[in-house]
Amino acid sequence: MSASLLSVQTILELQTLLDPPRIVLESISSVLFVADQAYELGNDSILLSQLYKIVQDPENSAPQLRPVMSELLAHVSRPWLEAVETSIGLREELMLGAFPSMNIQSQQPNKCNPAIAAEVIEAGENVPRKMPVFVSTELTGAFLEAVDSLQLLRAYEPQHPLAQVQKLTFYKPPPFKWHFSWQDIERVKTEALDYEADVLQAIKRFQISGRTSHQTFDSQSEVLPESHEDVELSDLLLDIEVPVSSLLTGSQSHLATNVTQTVSGISSTSLSSTTPPMSLVPTLSFSPIINAQSRLLSYSTLHMIFHVHCLRFHLRLLRSYLLFGNGPFLVHISHALFNPPVTSVGHREEEIPSNEGTEGLRLGVREAWPPRSSELRTALMECLTESYHLSAETKLAGDPHKARADNAELPGELSFAVRSDMSEQELGECMNADGLEALDFLKVHYRPPNSLDAIITDIVLEKYDRVSQLLMRVARVGWVVKEMLREHRDSGLANPKSRLTQRYKIEVHHFVTTVFAYFGDSIEVLWAAFETRLDEIEASINSYEVGQHIGVHRLKTLHEEVLDRILASCLLRKRQELVMNLLGEILGLVLQFSCTVRRTKGDEEVRELYETWKTKVRVFITVCRGLQDQASVRGEEDVLKSEKLGDKKGNGIGSSNGSWASPVADAQYSQGLENNTGGFIGQIYDGLSGYSLFVTSFLLLVAYDQFKYIWNKGSIVGPAWKMPFIGPFLSSVNPKMDEYKAKWASGDLSCVSVFHKFVVIASSRDMARKVFNSPAFVKPCVVDVAYKLLRPTNWVFLDGRAHVDYRKGLNGLFTRQALETYLPGQEDVYDKYFAKFLDISQKANNGKPVPYMPIFRELMCAVSCRTFVGHYMSDAAVKKVADDYYKITAALELVNFPIIIPFTRTYYGKKAADMVLHEFSICAAKSKARMAAGGEVTCIMDGWVKSMLDSEDYRQKIAKGVKVDDSEKPAMLLRIFSDFEIAMTIFTFLFASQDATSSAATWLFQIMADRPEILDRVREENLAVRDGDRDQRLSIDILEKMPYTRAVVKETLRYRPPVIMVPYVAKKPFPVSDTYTAPKGSMVIPSVWPALHDPEVYPAPDTFNPERWISGDAEKAVKNWLVFGTGPHYCLGQTYAQLNLMAMIGKASLHLDWKHHVTPLSEDIKVFATIFPMDDCPLVFSKRD
Repeated sequence: MSASLLSVQTILELQTLLDPPRIVLESISSVLFVADQAYELGNDSILLSQLYKIVQDPENSAPQLRPVMSELLAHVSRPWLEAVETSIGLREELMLGAFPSMNIQSQQPNKCNPAIAAEVIEAGENVPRKMPVFVSTELTGAFLEAVDSLQLLRAYEPQHPLAQVQKLTFYKPPPFKWHFSWQDIERVKTEALDYEADVLQAIKRFQISGRTSHQTFDSQSEVLPESHEDVELSDLLLDIEVPVSSLLTGSQSHLATNVTQTVSGISSTSLSSTTPPMSLVPTLSFSPIINAQSRLLSYSTLHMIFHVHCLRFHLRLLRSYLLFGNGPFLVHISHALFNPPVTSVGHREEEIPSNEGTEGLRLGVREAWPPRSSELRTALMECLTESYHLSAETKLAGDPHKARADNAELPGELSFAVRSDMSEQELGECMNADGLEALDFLKVHYRPPNSLDAIITDIVLEKYDRVSQLLMRVARVGWVVKEMLREHRDSGLANPKSRLTQRYKIEVHHFVTTVFAYFGDSIEVLWAAFETRLDEIEASINSYEVGQHIGVHRLKTLHEEVLDRILASCLLRKRQELVMNLLGEILGLVLQFSCTVRRTKGDEEVRELYETWKTKVRVFITVCRGLQDQASVRGEEDVLKSEKLGDKKGNGIGSSNGSWASPVADAQYSQGLENNTGGFIGQIYDGLSGYSLFVTSFLLLVAYDQFKYIWNKGSIVGPAWKMPFIGPFLSSVNPKMDEYKAKWASGDLSCVSVFHKFVVIASSRDMARKVFNSPAFVKPCVVDVAYKLLRPTNWVFLDGRAHVDYRKGLNGLFTRQALETYLPGQEDVYDKYFAKFLDISQKANNGKPVPYMPIFRELMCAVSCRTFVGHYMSDAAVKKVADDYYKITAALELVNFPIIIPFTRTYYGKKAADMVLHEFSICAAKSKARMAAGGEVTCIMDGWVKSMLDSEDYRQKIAKGVKVDDSEKPAMLLRIFSDFEIAMTIFTFLFASQDATSSAATWLFQIMADRPEILDRVREENLAVRDGDRDQRLSIDILEKMPYTRAVVKETLRYRPPVIMVPYVAKKPFPVSDTYTAPKGSMVIPSVWPALHDPEVYPAPDTFNPERWISGDAEKAVKNWLVFGTGPHYCLGQTYAQLNLMAMIGKASLHLDWKHHVTPLSEDIKVFATIFPMDDCPLVFSKRD
C-alpha cells in the first residue's frame, strides 16, 4: 500500500485506495464492540449471536469482506464448537476431565456404579443449553436430545460404543466446524452418513455380544487410540471460562492473509457462485453430524431403556396397580378394605377371595377408623403380594426381577403407604369412615429405577396417583351399592313401604356401575393405544431403524400425554373441577343413603335423599352432555390440530380436550379403534328413557323446523306448512315451467323451503332489479353444489371490492378488438359442425328428424372451447368436455341434497367438473409457454396470459429503475395467476355460456324453422352485407351491419330467455320490501321471465316479433332487459354471446336449409338449468345450393 500511496495524484484516487481498509476496520470495530459487551455479561452465546448478525448484515456481506468475516466467525466460535462437540460425545479431551472419577476401562460390562451415574448426570447439567441465534429450533432439539441420551448411556451402560468417546474417534466423525462452500457441505454430509452407518454396525455387534464380554466394540480394529492423560476438571473449566472474545486479539495466519488481501483490494477467490447464503451456512454445516449423532444416541438409549431396563414391564406395573388394571388385585383390595365379617348367609363365603386368615379392614362397619398401621400392613401387603404373583406369569410376563412368593420385595418398591402431604382438613375428612374421602390417606407406592427417571418422572407419578385415588373412591362406592343390591334381592318386595328404598338402590347401582365402567373403559382404550405405539417403537428398535423412532424426550411426552388424556376422561383436569365436585357430591349421597338405610326403616329421610340425589344427577348429566356436545363441535378441528396417538410420524398422544365424552371420543386419535360406544352418557340415557327420548327429540325437531319456516316466511306468499325437513324436494328434482309461472303470478315475493335452505323468489321487475343491485346485502351463490363444482375460491364468489378489481382485469378480454380476434376460430367450428349436421340428417338418418338439442350443446361447447382456449385443447378433449358437461348441468338443480352422495347427479357432476378443470389447467400451461415465446393471441386465455406477462414485465422494469413511457403501462396491472386459477376462471366462462348459448341456439333454430319468412329476411341480410359472397369470412364490421339478425337474436333471448332465475344469498338480513326482510343465509332469487314478458313493456309478450326491436320501443325498456342481469355482477360476455349467436344463425342461413318436425311438446318448456323445448327440437338439415 505504501507503493500505491506514492502514485496517488487526486483525492478520489486516495479515497479509492483507502476504502478497503476503512471497510475492514469498521467491520472489525463493530465486532470488538459486541465482544466487549459479551465479555462484561460473561455470555459467549450473546457474542456469537451478535457476531453472526454482523457477518450476515448486507453491509458486511460484500464479496471483499465475506472471507474476512467468515474466518473471524469461525475462529471466535471455536471454543463453543468444541464444547458442543464434547457434549454430544464426539470429542474426548474435555470429557475425560469432566468425569475424572470414571475409569471406563475398569468398569464391568453392564454394571453401573450409582455414585458414578450420579456424577455423570450432574456433570451433564453443565452442558451449554443456551444456543446462539444461528442454531435453529430443530437443531437445538436434536442437540439436547443427544446430550441427555449420552448422559443416560454413560450413566447406565458405560460399555456402550457411544459412551466411550476415546474409541469412537476410530470411526472419524466429521469435524464439527463452519463450512462456507458447497463442496465442503456436500463432503461433510457424506462423511456424516458414512460415520452413522459404521457406528450403527458397531452398535449391532455390541448388542449381540458386547454386553456379555470384555471385548472392544470394534472387533476389527487391533490398534485403538492411546488414552489421553487425565486432565484436572478445574483446569478445563478454567480454560472454558476464558472468554472467546480474547481470540480476536490473537494472531491467525489465515485470517491475517484474508485481511491483507481485502485491504490491498485483491479479490478473494474463495467467494464464488458455489458459496451458499450465509443464512443457510449454520444449518448446512452443523445439522449433518448433530442429527446423525442424535439419531444414534436416541436409538441406543431407547434400546437400553426398553431391553436392558425393561421400561414396558414397569409401565405395566403402573397400569396394573395404580390404574387398577390387574383383576386379581382389584378383587383382593376390595375384599381387604370393604369386606364385612362373614354372616350366616351361605353364599357369601363362595365370593370371598382366598387370602384366608384376613378378615379385612371392614370399612363402613367398624367402629374405629382409620385402622392401625400394623393392621394396614398385614391386610394390604398380603393382597398386593398375592395378586402380583398370581399375574406375574401372565399379564406381567417379562418380569426382570423374577420375584417369587418367598421374596418380600416387589419391583419398584411396590407397596401401600400413607400420604404425608395431607392438610389438616384432608386428614379430618379421612377420619369419617362413612365419607367419600375415608381412604384418601392411602396410596399405592411405586418408585421406578433410577435409569427410568427420565420417562417415569415425579410429575407422571403424581398423575397416576390422582387417578388411583379416584378409582379407589369409586371402587369403594361400587362395593357399597353392590351390597345394597344384594340386600334388595334378599328382602324382595314383600314390604310395600320399602319400595322407594329398593328403587333408589337399583338406580344408584346403575349409576355407580356405569361411572366405574366408563372410567375403566376410557383408561383401557387409551392405554391400549399407548401400548400400540410402544409396540411400533419397539419394533423399529428391534429392526435397527435408526431415525424411525422417537427420542427420550418425546417418549416422556408421549407418556405424559396419555396420562393427560386419562385425567381428562376421569374428570380430573383443573377445568373439570366443578364437574368432579358434583360427581363427588353424588357419590357422597350414595354413601349417606347406605348409612341411612342401615339405621332407619322410615321412608321420609330416604325420600329426601332420593330427591336430592336425582336433582344432582340431572344436573350432572346436563353438564356432561353440554361438554360432550362441545367436544363434538371441536372434534374435527382437534383431529387436525393434535398429533394422533398411533401416528408413526407424529409420535404423539394428542392434547386433551378436557371433555366428558365416551371412551371412543376421548380416544379418537388412537389407531385401529373400531368400537363405537355411546359412553357413560349414552348408557345413562339408554337406562332411563331410550325410545321416549328419541320420539320426543324427533317431534321437537319437526316442530322447530315448522316454526323456523313460518317465522322466515312472515307475510309473503308461500305454503302454509312445510313437509318436515325435506320440503318440496321431490318436485324440485323435476321442476316444471307451469309451477314456476304459478309462483311468479302469486305475488311480487313468494317463498319455499327445501332441506335447510329457505328460498325467497322475487317475481316482479322492480323486486328483481333490487336484488341485482344490492351487493351490500346479497352475493351470487348460483346453487349450493356450484361451490363444490367451481371451487369456493373461484372469482365469481368474490364480493365487494375484490370482485370489482378481479372483474376489471377481465374486461379487456371482451373488447371489440378482442372479439374480432376470436371470430376466425369460431367460424372454423361452425364450418365443421354444419357439415356434421348434414351427415347426421342425410347419411346417418336418411332425412328423418333427429333431436338436435344435444348436438347444439356439443356445438356451443366446441365454440366456447375454441374461443376460450384456442387450439390448446384437442378435438377429442373438446368432445369429452361437451359430452360430460351434460353431467355438470344435471347436477345444477335449484335445490340439491346438502352433501354429495356417490353415484348421484352431483357426484358425477363433480367428477366432470374436475376433468374440465384439469384440461383447462393443461391449456393454461401451454398458453403461458407460447405467450412467453412471443406467440400471437388467438383466444381469451392467450389474451389474459399476455396481459399478465406484460404487467410482470412492466413491474420488473420499474423495479430496475428503467424509465417506462405511460403509453407502455398496461391498462390493468395483473399478477401472474397459477394454472389452476386460470383454469377456474375459464371454467366460469364456460359455466356461464354453455347452457345459456345452447338453450338460445336450440330455440333460435326451432323458431326460424317455424317462421320461414323471418329466416328468409335473415338470409337476405347476411348475403347483402357479404356483397353476395356467402363464403366471405366474418368480421365485426359485417356483424354490426346486420340489424335484423340482431333483432331476431334479441327477440329469441326475450321470448325464451335461457336463464329464468339467478340465485343470490343474503349476507345479512335483507329488506327486500317495506314489509318483508329476508333472513340472513336465505337464498334470494330474482326472476327474469316476468320482466321479459311484461305486456305493458312488450305488447303481446308471448308472440315472437323481431320488429319490436327495430320499429318498436323494446330498445328503450332497458329496465326490463334482464337477460344478462344487471348491477355489479352483470354478464361480462353479453356482447360476445349476442355476436356469437348472430354469426351462427347468419352463416347457417346461407349454407343450410332445415325443417322442424313439430310435435305437441315443441312449445312446452323443459327446465334443465336453462330452458329447452320439451321434445329436444327434432330437425332435418339439408345443404343449401
